[in-house]
Amino acid sequence: MGRSVSDSLHTEGLRFEQYADDAAVWLSFLRKRYSKITIIGHSQGALVGMMAAQKSQADKFISLAGLSEDAYTTVKRQLSNQPAFVVDAAYPILDSLKLGVKIAVIPPFLNSLFNPKTQDYLISFMKYDPRIEIKKMNCPILVVQGTTDLQITLEGATAMSQCSPYATLKIVEGMNHVLRQSSKEANENMGTYSNPTLPLHPDLVNTIKIFLAQ
Repeated sequence: MGRSVSDSLHTEGLRFEQYADDAAVWLSFLRKRYSKITIIGHSQGALVGMMAAQKSQADKFISLAGLSEDAYTTVKRQLSNQPAFVVDAAYPILDSLKLGVKIAVIPPFLNSLFNPKTQDYLISFMKYDPRIEIKKMNCPILVVQGTTDLQITLEGATAMSQCSPYATLKIVEGMNHVLRQSSKEANENMGTYSNPTLPLHPDLVNTIKIFLAQ
């Protein structure tokens, strides 16, 4: 889901729906030039893709390590393994934003997550649940989930895939959240995030090719 610090300076007026609207406009543009269109979304982008596909019909959809729960539930789970002082400070803020109530004063160590300038965006993001949005799609869907993903759970991806009769789940052994081969050991896994020389997991591309050819 990551945004850079420079990005955060421009998100005060941003809402999650704008991503889906922008993607839908591109789909309409491409539809005039191509007979078949597949949307592929990664992480947060998978939810964007689901919503865009509803606005401008796609022929197929692929979720790569995509959000499988609403943002509130996902962030709360990801924060749960942090030190107690972080959890104790973060959970009340998260609960407040879930209710649509912004918090003006944020502890410095949580500012990158709950910056007041990005809170309207977070509130808009929390409104959408991938398990609900996937039910609104009527095209073939491939849900690809790695077994060593530290951000999205295999259980969540499985449950989401079962929400749609159009969805097929593909589990990739040893693939992490950034689609690289890794164990679940935290240092090794997170080290792949900042190493652009690493190839994609060897099973991923073939999985996508098979789905597109069907």
